[in-house]
Amino acid sequence: MSSLKDSLNEEHLKLVESINNRVGSIYKQLCEFEECIDPNTSDDYGDAHSKIMDLLECLDDIQEAAQMIRPYNLTLRSQQEALNEQIKCLEQSVQVLRLETGKINKTQDGMED
Repeated sequence: MSSLKDSLNEEHLKLVESINNRVGSIYKQLCEFEECIDPNTSDDYGDAHSKIMDLLECLDDIQEAAQMIRPYNLTLRSQQEALNEQIKCLEQSVQVLRLETGKINKTQDGMED
């Protein structure tokens, strides 16, 4: 169960990083494209420019959202690690209790004979 949560957390973090990388790449390409547009040679410069600016604003919003998600992901990761440690401690306690219970049962069985 905890390994499933770990893999889901890792997949989520990978997805966020992938989104950030892709958005950064798109943003860079759009900036380069914007610089290539020559207002003197393009009839529809104003239209293309406004569309590019809209896209750049959308990308900025996406990057801001991704940055806001990152601290939340880090918090989740640290909480998950703490829970995993607690689970390990509980599993060890259960093993110790089983061993002690087994010893008690063997001792009681020996007394009954």
